[in-house]
Amino acid sequence: MEEGKSFRIRTSAPIVSVKDFSKFFYKDPELERLTKESFFYLIVQRQLLSFENIVIENMSLIMDIVQKGHDHILKVKLPLYQDQLLMKGDEKAKLEFQSSFDTYLDKDGNLIDIHSIKIYKGQITPENFVHMIAPEWLIRDYYTKSLNIEIDGDITQFLNYKVHYIGISTEQKIVDRLKSHSNLQAILSEEASISNTVMNSLELGIMFFDLQGLSQYNILRHDVPLTKKSTDKFANAIMGNIDDDDRTVFKDAEKAFVSALKPNYNIIQFNSYPNRQDFLINKDYSFITYEFNDPFNLIFETTNFNSANGDIIIVTEEYNAQIIKFSE
Repeated sequence: MEEGKSFRIRTSAPIVSVKDFSKFFYKDPELERLTKESFFYLIVQRQLLSFENIVIENMSLIMDIVQKGHDHILKVKLPLYQDQLLMKGDEKAKLEFQSSFDTYLDKDGNLIDIHSIKIYKGQITPENFVHMIAPEWLIRDYYTKSLNIEIDGDITQFLNYKVHYIGISTEQKIVDRLKSHSNLQAILSEEASISNTVMNSLELGIMFFDLQGLSQYNILRHDVPLTKKSTDKFANAIMGNIDDDDRTVFKDAEKAFVSALKPNYNIIQFNSYPNRQDFLINKDYSFITYEFNDPFNLIFETTNFNSANGDIIIVTEEYNAQIIKFSE
């Protein structure tokens, strides 16, 4: 029997800027809860997104998401009264607007360069806090259908990330791993900002991932004699009994992605991958594929990986990890 598996990886939490992680989120219990099952992460860089032209109309936030230097705009409508936010009968919502810049009002007193909005039920006090939104967080809430949001525009134009590092953390919590990360410090020291008006710690971000699921492919070949082992494996596959734990998968995924995509700050490039010692193929898989569920475009020095268009990483016994591209 020939067997292959396709692993699907998804973001487990919204992207967090390196500045915000170092200042707030490294000790945030909600981020720790969301990343409890996460072992895989990327350190990326992108231009800062902001909310502009903000108005409140009929109990909804109406605003634009923009990225300086680009012409694309997302028109957003977020009803404040819905599950996960406020319920009918709650006290009137209060909003707190936050900017990473010192100036966030234009000459006419309109809000500009807003990078996050906190929603409160009633007065702005910690016990009344309900939810925080940021541009990329809201886009993620939209495509994961976590919130009821209307967006007019192409979200994939706002999900382009230059990848500096691919990593895993299997022996300690991923948040603890990132508190004292030598490669993260090197990236902060060496990578210039894309925009000369923004600190690189705001452009640099951390993306967290967990394993969403897999598809298993099993082929009973007519030219191979049946054995108890092969028939048991086929029966287990039909019943959905998969014995690979997330740590094993992500250790392999790190090697597959680094080997195929060559991020600059990964010192070990896994050039000899795959091999029988650490490759999941030693479990009798003829091939393995990895794909992201999130619709972003990951940019590397020599290639890109566009999950929005269906790009995948494939690994077989005969060949190194390769990208199969559906975007060209």
